[in-house]
Amino acid sequence: MIQTKGLQPFIQETASLGKEGEDSSSEIVKALSFQKFEWLEAIERAGLQEAISVRNVLKCRKLANLLITPEGALNLKLFQEAVKVLKECLYSPGFLGEYETKRNLQLLSALEAFLSSRDLQRLLSNLKMPTASRHAEDVIRETAGAKDDEPVTDAMTRRAALCAFFTTLRQSLGSCFATAPSIIVHDEQPLAFFKDIEELLLTGKLRRTFAGRELSVPMSPSWGKGILKRPLPFFALKDEGSPFWECPILQETLTSIEISTDKNLGEYIFTTVLAACGGQATWISAEDVLSIMLMQKWEVTQKDIQDYEMRPKQLIQSDLMMHVAQASPSRSKGDKVQRYLEDLEKGSKIFCAMSECPLLKTWEFTIASFAEVRLEFGMWNLYTSLGFNYDQVGGIASILYERITRFIEMTKREVEDKQEEYNGIAAQVYFLEGRVKTASTEQEVRWIKGEYQARQVELYNIKKQVDDAVERSNKMANLYNLLLDLYGKLFSNYFQEVYDADMHDVQAGPFDDSPAGFRLVYKHGRSNPGLWTRITNASEYIEALASFFSITEQQIMDMPEIKGIEKDLTSIISQIIAHVRTEEFLESAFRRMAEAHGTRLPQKPLQHMDMIEKKPWVYTSGGSMHALVQSYFRREDSPIESSRWVESETELLAFLIDLLRQRSIVGLKKGSFLMHSPTHAFLLTPHEALFSYSWSHDIHSYAWIKQAVVDPSLKLLSQSVIGEGVAEELLLRIEEILPRGLRSWWRDAKYTVPKFFIPHEFARYIKQLISERISSFQVKSVERFNFESIDSLLYSALPYSTKNKAESLLQEALQSILNRAVSPKTIEIVFQDFQGRQYIAADELLLMCRRALILEANKLYFPSDVLQTLVTYLRSQGAFLPPPLIFADSNWVKDHFAFVVNPATLRLEFWSVDPYGIKGEPISHWKMWLDGSRKERNWGVFTNKVQYST
Repeated sequence: MIQTKGLQPFIQETASLGKEGEDSSSEIVKALSFQKFEWLEAIERAGLQEAISVRNVLKCRKLANLLITPEGALNLKLFQEAVKVLKECLYSPGFLGEYETKRNLQLLSALEAFLSSRDLQRLLSNLKMPTASRHAEDVIRETAGAKDDEPVTDAMTRRAALCAFFTTLRQSLGSCFATAPSIIVHDEQPLAFFKDIEELLLTGKLRRTFAGRELSVPMSPSWGKGILKRPLPFFALKDEGSPFWECPILQETLTSIEISTDKNLGEYIFTTVLAACGGQATWISAEDVLSIMLMQKWEVTQKDIQDYEMRPKQLIQSDLMMHVAQASPSRSKGDKVQRYLEDLEKGSKIFCAMSECPLLKTWEFTIASFAEVRLEFGMWNLYTSLGFNYDQVGGIASILYERITRFIEMTKREVEDKQEEYNGIAAQVYFLEGRVKTASTEQEVRWIKGEYQARQVELYNIKKQVDDAVERSNKMANLYNLLLDLYGKLFSNYFQEVYDADMHDVQAGPFDDSPAGFRLVYKHGRSNPGLWTRITNASEYIEALASFFSITEQQIMDMPEIKGIEKDLTSIISQIIAHVRTEEFLESAFRRMAEAHGTRLPQKPLQHMDMIEKKPWVYTSGGSMHALVQSYFRREDSPIESSRWVESETELLAFLIDLLRQRSIVGLKKGSFLMHSPTHAFLLTPHEALFSYSWSHDIHSYAWIKQAVVDPSLKLLSQSVIGEGVAEELLLRIEEILPRGLRSWWRDAKYTVPKFFIPHEFARYIKQLISERISSFQVKSVERFNFESIDSLLYSALPYSTKNKAESLLQEALQSILNRAVSPKTIEIVFQDFQGRQYIAADELLLMCRRALILEANKLYFPSDVLQTLVTYLRSQGAFLPPPLIFADSNWVKDHFAFVVNPATLRLEFWSVDPYGIKGEPISHWKMWLDGSRKERNWGVFTNKVQYST
């Protein structure tokens, strides 16, 4: 059956047809008609990267390099040619065509924006190369596809910026709170985007000034490695799982870091990884593969690497930079590990730059830091870890309180002792005053007066000492609050929490997103972000704190409130520095963090820091889209939001329809709105066809949902009886999605399945059958079966058509596009994989139509949306399920959010689907936020687009 071969026959056709770009002298045509389909298909099959992202990045990079001359000028004639060419090849029924449409439309919009805006042309033409940031230069090279030693120029900088503008921005890790607003700026506010890029490259930071306050965030030091950490199941047999070792980009990356072999490189990767995993099934990522191959190259072990990373760094501080002392050229173990790390970093960037635009992601992750920059210090993670309450054992405040209390008590005893001394001398003075009156000789009077004056001087000195001690005691009594308040202000000048897109401090599971969050940076009191230090471990955290207390000591000493207690303060600060260097302080900091975040702390935390998610210097966090919008868009108040808790998918859809009908929503004419679920930020897209109809017409929401969305699907599903022939086809396809350990059992078990069902009964029976089998023996974790893949299969495959009906539908569908009949030769080719088949699934029929259209038209690209025409026609003829109600852009690489009548349950559910609604899957892990079982969080929409416009 054709489905077992995936898209391979289709790829062979598309790879041999539609060579307009290759035969044309126009470089623009070559750039826009990317032809490496077999290469892309191998990438998609390997599973390490998204082929559509690779295609988009390479296309935009090549186009940007063409549109900017070597001298750095904008070639507007080529801009015009690019628009003309792109309009003729916007749509494709070919490989990845369903995902390419959106990217082509965005690229066209970007090109037209440049041609129509003199301001955009001016901004890009005036963009200069960075002069004081090595990191910015590296990002520009990586974006433009230049070599490491190639000098950065104004032209290269402009090409990188244009590439970033052309590339479609997608979420690559847990940064949805920043990705959603960034997409709106990037796609809808190009002037703001280019102003950001200019500021970022020239100053190394982004600033926002409003309400008399400046907010500043540094350029992100990383553009993320989320794709590098994508986990795949790895089995001991080559014919199981995704063949990641055949990924062309992985092989090219390994070649670039001089991984060589006499054998086939793919075979060498497989055998090396298999040996490293002990011949056992496990989860593997591209990062794991690079690490394994490099450890073998440099003959180092995981323990060697851990020992190297744990040893103290030789930090050299100068007025210009802080850097790590270079290793000697000798081939010591440390030198081998350093070379391993250098190659790993180089390989990681090469691999990721094929599917991500470095400058675009750097900008996005820089914006993410605005989510925390406006917070007062008392809300920082650092504040919690330091212990600013006197009753927090082991914290800074408790030590400060203890030392000040001790000084006050010592001063009090000193005053008491001096008071006793004063009283004794005062008695002597009183005695001498009496003797003066009874003195018998002049000589005795002179002696008494001398003694009297001496005692008066002593009284004065003692009184002064007492007064000084009392004053010191009073100042010491006020010192606690003074220091805590002052340190609270100074910490913001010396430390900042910024978004970290490349966290290694916390290990993620195979089914988790790549971890991301916020990291502490030490600013050394300087304003240039290039001189700041990212704190990556406990040692650097301690040293940064010690440095802070030492550097700020003189600043505190100069305050008038400190006059007279300088020595006391010096002693206290020395004791604080000594305390933060103790294990007691660090362990208590972890304890305070765990209590504040409600997380569990492992026994002996200092020995298990990789298990601690919330550390004083780094912590995973989703970030706040509310805070980011306020800071980035310069708003004093939180954005206006309409939100609610829902008990069903129908209730959520009705809420959105009714919301968009209200006059209070601002900016509805075009563009997207920021929206969030209880756990994810994304974009509400009101102008999707079916969704737009729902809110633009005065119809009762619940009644419309039933009539327009639910009933058509239920009607068609009720007619889609799964008889013997259809059941046999479905059971074969189910075998393909089962774990390997279940397939031999299934080959016999499928013959016991009854042959007459309606779809939801069929799904229930099959799931029960598989569930009973799985529960009867231990299934390995890497073979875990996703029961919702049954739902997805039914959604794409139903309804089935007879072979004769399929041929008739294909002829009619292509007739409407080509205005002529399909040739018998084409029919023969597209049906050759269905010999002996009686029934054709809906997705197979669509695939046949796509192949036939390419063969008949002899081209891959079209000026009209032929794929949508095919899908619409098949739906109108009942050969495809009714369209889902797409209502949002997920921010993810391929998915849109939609409401779908699940053929396996007959319920309206929340799904992710492709842009044409051809395939999809339920988002079951959000069910708790849709069925009313979790009541503490809402769904919400930011209803005033003006509030997130620059």
